[in-house]
Amino acid sequence: LMYRQDVDFLRNYKFDNRTQSRNLLICRKDSKSRHILNFDELSLHLQEHNFVPVILSNYSLKKQISLFSSADIVVGMHGAGLSNVVFSNSYVIEIMPKNKVRHHFAYLSELMGLQYDVVFVEPEFAANVYAPVQTVIGLIQNHKNT
Repeated sequence: LMYRQDVDFLRNYKFDNRTQSRNLLICRKDSKSRHILNFDELSLHLQEHNFVPVILSNYSLKKQISLFSSADIVVGMHGAGLSNVVFSNSYVIEIMPKNKVRHHFAYLSELMGLQYDVVFVEPEFAANVYAPVQTVIGLIQNHKNT
């Protein structure tokens, strides 16, 4: 549970070593479930939109905060990595299996005042999915045009 004063603290806290602004594609290759089966294809297409794939477990908390605090757009499969949006002022696109609907990050995005979209997809097995690349790109292009 998070309260408005927690959000204000996180948003107003000044972090050193912020990285150059870019867009993040969260990679869950190191996790046991909820993989994007066509991650390489999605990553390739999103590189054209200044996206960098990140495996968050490879970074310290301080570096994760730095990455998210400078992100303009964050795309990721539903999972703990998206909780880092509390350190951002970004547009969030969550990819979620239809059989595992959770509203954590929709609520968190609303609380933080972030623009948020969810892309529901059919799970293949063990909540692994194929991301609809053109749908994600369409959301990104619509966001950039607003």
